[in-house]
Amino acid sequence: MGLDSFWKTDQPVKFDPPLNLVGGAFSAFGEGSFRGKAYNSLIQRLTGVSLYQHAIDNVTIRKMAAELRDTPYLWAILKRDGTDEDISAGEYADLQRMFAAYAEAGAVLNGWW
Repeated sequence: MGLDSFWKTDQPVKFDPPLNLVGGAFSAFGEGSFRGKAYNSLIQRLTGVSLYQHAIDNVTIRKMAAELRDTPYLWAILKRDGTDEDISAGEYADLQRMFAAYAEAGAVLNGWW
């Protein structure tokens, strides 16, 4: 089942350099939205939170951002369970940047599948 994840915030969030994450038919590449299905397994394993939710509150987003920030790329890759797509170091860094920025902006993450 597919999953597109959309950020909801009252503050504009811009990234320089732009994020380069997986987008979907109805989602962008990290700025405003992303293809949640591509990252759910990794994020759930590292943070304990599934992206397959209608809404994830900002308190939880902040905790998720901290877990991603504190988990180095190599450790994240070593903890793979075989269900992830290959995620590059740059892509992982973009996930970290995205969650940190939206956590700071007070965002909520909405899922659509």
